Amino acid sequence: MHSAHLESADSITRVSFMSLLRQLPNVLKLRIGVSIAFAALAGYAVAPGPALAVWQVVVLAFAVFLSSAAAGGFNQYVERDLDQRMQRTRR
Repeated sequence: MHSAHLESADSITRVSFMSLLRQLPNVLKLRIGVSIAFAALAGYAVAPGPALAVWQVVVLAFAVFLSSAAAGGFNQYVERDLDQRMQRTRR
């Protein structure tokens, strides 16, 4: 009886984790983040000055991408009450 309770709790945790993974791209606005990272790289490509090392360009793109994802997640959290009231974002 006790092991059945543990199995159901484990399956609930697994389902919740998988649900979180499926929602992550939407919450973090990953498509927008990729676009912003590419825009930063395009801006770097056309800017005058010395060239960066490849690893620095990768770090730049990753930092911009992570910043954008963090902003997207923060926005989702802050506006959760407004999204419930808006017709377009209501669930």
